Amino acid sequence: MDSRETLVFYESPRRLDDTLAAMAEVFGDRQASVSLELTKRFERTFRGTLGELAEKFAGEETKGEAVIVVAGADEPSAPAAEDWQAALLAAMADQPMRSAVDEIAARYGLKRKEVYDAALALKAQQ
Repeated sequence: MDSRETLVFYESPRRLDDTLAAMAEVFGDRQASVSLELTKRFERTFRGTLGELAEKFAGEETKGEAVIVVAGADEPSAPAAEDWQAALLAAMADQPMRSAVDEIAARYGLKRKEVYDAALALKAQQ
């Protein structure tokens, strides 16, 4: 599962406050919404961060099934080139270039071709 995907949860009204508190702790302050009694006459939707929603529903008695929608995580930042290139150089000292390239590409979430090109350039410098 991609960490940037929107997440949807169905929760019992009795556990809603505890679930929101746990989500705020695990997911951080992502944007979210809580919808109560969907498709019913008194349908309600509340929006805010998970922390704000956890505070709102803390100790509050709700009725009807709850649907919680949590926004995906922010785009991860790209690793610094000098960091992964230093790790690549160290990995190349201990193992074959192909294995080192595969390891660094997986560890840093980089395209294999980019790491392979850097490995060739590092090897040419030696």
